[in-house]
Amino acid sequence: MLELRSMTVQTYFYLEMKYRLAIVLTVMLTKSYFQWNSENSI
Repeated sequence: MLELRSMTVQTYFYLEMKYRLAIVLTVMLTKSYFQWNSENSI
C-alpha cells in the first residue's frame, strides 16, 4: 500500500511538472508572438 502511494505521488509531481512547463511555454510563446505582432504592424 505504501509503495502504491509513493508511486501515485511521483506520478502526480511528474504530471504537475509537465503541466507547469507547458503553461510557461505557452505564456512565453504568446508574449513573444504579440510582441512580434505589434512590432511588425507599425
